[in-house]
Amino acid sequence: MPTFDAMKAGYRTLWNGLRVSPSRKDAIDAVATRINNNKERYQQVAAKFPGMPWYVIGMWHYRESNNDFRGVLHNGEKILGTGRKTTLVPAGRGPFTTWEEAAVDALRIKNLQNIRDWTVERIGYESERFNGFGYMKFGVNSPYLWSGTNLYSMGKYVADGRYDPNHVDKQLGVMAIMRRIYDLHFATEPQKQSAPLPPEPVGEEHENSGAAIDEGKPASQSQTIWAKIMQFILGGGTIGAGTIFGIDWRIAVAVIVVMAGLSAFIIWHRLKRPDIKRGPVLTWLLGPPEAA
Repeated sequence: MPTFDAMKAGYRTLWNGLRVSPSRKDAIDAVATRINNNKERYQQVAAKFPGMPWYVIGMWHYRESNNDFRGVLHNGEKILGTGRKTTLVPAGRGPFTTWEEAAVDALRIKNLQNIRDWTVERIGYESERFNGFGYMKFGVNSPYLWSGTNLYSMGKYVADGRYDPNHVDKQLGVMAIMRRIYDLHFATEPQKQSAPLPPEPVGEEHENSGAAIDEGKPASQSQTIWAKIMQFILGGGTIGAGTIFGIDWRIAVAVIVVMAGLSAFIIWHRLKRPDIKRGPVLTWLLGPPEAA
């Protein structure tokens, strides 16, 4: 059996190209309206399958028994309340008392309780799986899905296991009905599956994201000594404690620098005077004393 992953792109392509046959539009609208009129009963069953659209059950019910609640969802056999089991595929199911009971069984044997994401592609796949993938080997789009549209002309299984390439399915396909259910606003079309977003390029700004362009590490985060000096000069951070003797450390450092410079100037000026005695080292550093 083909997998959903292998088939989903094909269902999307067909869905995008689907056109309801003008000559069948009124008939399709009548079926869509009938399904919508029985919405509550289909919702009761869908509630047991989280995420499953109620109208999918209604469309399959149309294909199996023309929305006749005397016919079970499995295959349309009228066995409710008779104590009998199904004899057609799937055979041996039941007995059932109510249509809802039978419908839940028909869906559970297909493990539909495990499906959560019911996109258009998923609905197409599960509809064909519910009926069978037999049309694929003949290269024909299944009339179970596409009858009543531009995507089907002829070819039908007229009995279990018996295919007639010239037979035209008079029933309407579920995808044609679903198209009109959406168009008539009986339900909202689910969004197609989104592809995962690619990773954002490193160092580039993502459009409308508000993220800043990476222009390198800011000085406040650099660990080099020169970065720390620049940070200090520009007032971008702190070095050690935030205060010195209760005074902001920047003010304290500035005062110390000014006082050190002033003291150095006074000492230098005094040592240059001729009345100050100095040894050979200071004479070598400062030159000869100034003339009196």
